[in-house]
Amino acid sequence: MIHGVFGARIRSIKGENEIWPGSSSKLLFSSYEQLALDIDPVSLQAHSNDTEAYALFDQVGGHDIMGRF
Repeated sequence: MIHGVFGARIRSIKGENEIWPGSSSKLLFSSYEQLALDIDPVSLQAHSNDTEAYALFDQVGGHDIMGRF
């Protein structure tokens, strides 16, 4: 299982808006720019983007994808 792809739902800590996966149309057409992390050019460390994993990603288009696991 890949965390974030078929693992976790991701939301903004500040607004609690779901970023990943969101709606079916967002899943198909979004570039998910909110998930991109800025990288410090000197240290090459990622800056926080104030997101958190908060629940399992268990459905796609209303279909249970985790039932077999």
